[in-house]
Amino acid sequence: MDSSSTLGAPQKSAKKKLSKLAARQRAKATATPSDSDPAIPTVPLSTDPAMQDESLSPSDIQRAAILANITGRPYDDIKFFAFSRRTQNGTVDIPLSLVANSRLVLKAAPHFGLVFGAGFAESEVSDMDAAYPSSRPAATESYGYWSDSDLEDEEEDFTKDLPFDQNNVDASSTSVQDRKMSEGDSKGKDREESASTVEPAQRLDSGQLPSESKKAIVRPGRVVHLDDVAYTTWKAFIFFAYFGELNFAPLKSQPGSRRMKPASHAAPLCSPKSMYRIAHKYDILSLREKAVADIKAKLSPSNILEEIFTTFTSLYPEVRDVEIDYLHSNIRVSGIQTQLPTWLTRLAKNELPSGASDILASLISKLSVTREPVKCPYGCYGPVRKYCNNGHYFN
Repeated sequence: MDSSSTLGAPQKSAKKKLSKLAARQRAKATATPSDSDPAIPTVPLSTDPAMQDESLSPSDIQRAAILANITGRPYDDIKFFAFSRRTQNGTVDIPLSLVANSRLVLKAAPHFGLVFGAGFAESEVSDMDAAYPSSRPAATESYGYWSDSDLEDEEEDFTKDLPFDQNNVDASSTSVQDRKMSEGDSKGKDREESASTVEPAQRLDSGQLPSESKKAIVRPGRVVHLDDVAYTTWKAFIFFAYFGELNFAPLKSQPGSRRMKPASHAAPLCSPKSMYRIAHKYDILSLREKAVADIKAKLSPSNILEEIFTTFTSLYPEVRDVEIDYLHSNIRVSGIQTQLPTWLTRLAKNELPSGASDILASLISKLSVTREPVKCPYGCYGPVRKYCNNGHYFN
């Protein structure tokens, strides 16, 4: 018997097995994900049973996530898109991405436990590495808080009045967007995805768009689109969810207010009003209290009237009550009284938000009340004069 023929059989068999194994590996690599495919995780990392214990502190959750990350599992399993810029034509645009650990977000805002539940788009596992979807608008006219100071303002385009070729409109607008993205890239990777990185609409030969569900998921996780929260505010909220720290920026109404860039390791700056909106929307009591306390601490006779007559204050009774209390306590300060005629004029011109007339009426009522003179505790006649540390007296 030929020895070469006896040895060739098992070799051929081994080659066939290796060929089949290689084919299966290639099939797995190119297969489209499905609910039954065990290679595609159906839940992100942070929903593992080991991290479901409600008694875990944010620090415990971070440690568990970092330990899992050491073994190759992703620390971040949720991606948020939030708008970052206020345009001159009345829209908010340039959605930018932020990634986070969902368990830490849930710990700070249990509301998202409902959002991640069945029936919501955010409950589906998506590709976190995918660009901003072309199926969603890259701008919105219904942001809900136009005066949000956490939004960047669009720079005025001085070339808009120059003659131009209609055929170059798209190219010029794209270059402006590219310049904005280039500026964003210089500020860090967290700003690298925006409306200009919207994924291209790849069409099949039939002209139909491929189904999102048939695209291979590279990095599984959840993707949430925040249509009424600024990128800057949400970045600060994620930091708060991780470390419990906040860094509130000055109010625009504060004299000489200016945002100073924080240290690289410090909490990101954000508006206390913008953060209050998040706390109110998602019912985060501790965050709401911190934001209100900061707003109260920044009130002064020079800015109280400007603050109390904002649309923001008119929307939130808790903030309005704090500001009314401050105003009533300081109504006799000359700086406040000298400003009242200006605000009465604006009220007459219907330039103030709802509820402004009631606030002004309460102020006038407060001013019209005559205070009873303080009587001398020793029975002397006449009003008691009080002296300050500088020797000045007042009744």
